[in-house]
Amino acid sequence: PYNETALKDALGEGGALHRLGAGEDRRLVAFVTPRCPYCQLARRKIDAMAERHGLESGRVLYVEPADIGDRLFLDITYGTRPLLMLLDGDSVVATYHLRNINEKQVASFF
Repeated sequence: PYNETALKDALGEGGALHRLGAGEDRRLVAFVTPRCPYCQLARRKIDAMAERHGLESGRVLYVEPADIGDRLFLDITYGTRPLLMLLDGDSVVATYHLRNINEKQVASFF
């Protein structure tokens, strides 16, 4: 679950996520927090997956509350973390949490 309205606003021209490079082409966007152990596991899993499949480092975007502001982070994620999204431009193709990342789907997306 995520807040579609808040996400669309953040991906729009001049929005917080747009300024980070999301919303332009295909990206894996991972909403994580620095001290969350599950977020750290997700980072390691994503990094290993990216290395195995030769994904460009610019295709993975880690977003922390400090990057977009606490309020917007919570608005988009409803406090769920890690929250991973495959974005094709500003369209959400799939969402995942730590335990349900579909590596095959992620690899074929890119």
